[in-house]
Amino acid sequence: MENAKQADLFGFTPLEWHMKMQKEIYKKERKTMQEQEIYIVDDGTLDTVVYVNGELVRFDSDYRFSFDNDEQFLDNVRQYEID
Repeated sequence: MENAKQADLFGFTPLEWHMKMQKEIYKKERKTMQEQEIYIVDDGTLDTVVYVNGELVRFDSDYRFSFDNDEQFLDNVRQYEID
């Protein structure tokens, strides 16, 4: 009976299959995160406005400038938008 269960999982044990699927999900999330369309928009205010996949998200400019550069800030925004 155990062989039948393993055959359903392409020869992996249930734990191995679970770990493989978790890794694939992580890869897809990572790819999605890297493919996000994201950039800073100048809307004439003192806030920092970021366009992320069709949405405008407003941040305090002090928060933006707490990062070493805009790339680090946008990476943080990507993480925020995924979580």
